[in-house]
Amino acid sequence: MKVSNHPDGFYGRVYRERKTLEWKRNLAGMLSDQATKALTGKKIGKQTDAHAWYSGGCSAEKARALLESGTTPTAAACKADDDYPGVPMLPPAQIQMRSQRYAVKLFLSHLQESWWRQETGTEPPAPWVIAHGGHAHYIKPPQIAQK
Repeated sequence: MKVSNHPDGFYGRVYRERKTLEWKRNLAGMLSDQATKALTGKKIGKQTDAHAWYSGGCSAEKARALLESGTTPTAAACKADDDYPGVPMLPPAQIQMRSQRYAVKLFLSHLQESWWRQETGTEPPAPWVIAHGGHAHYIKPPQIAQK
């Protein structure tokens, strides 16, 4: 997050791009099943902002408008009404944390890959998520990608 606005911040750019993707998915209702599951599986007070997001009390259209203006949406500013009905969505804090975790996991994967090369002098095996987890997209470490 701290380097997300720095032009040379590789992982900051990854974080920003992931956050944009997570918000698009959230506003499109693609995460509503996760929001509903969280609401039923956790004790979330009905007066909290999180409950408003999880239960569909926030309008995706109002949240989208706030995001486009550069403002992080809040439950109060995105309160659903008859003109803008809400859908269950993840709260902004969840979107933030998902984006951070994605960038951190990529960084740790790149760190492990670099250490492997340094310690063994050989190319590392394919990352687990690609070899066994069904993922197909490999993102090279920034130091390797520049060469």
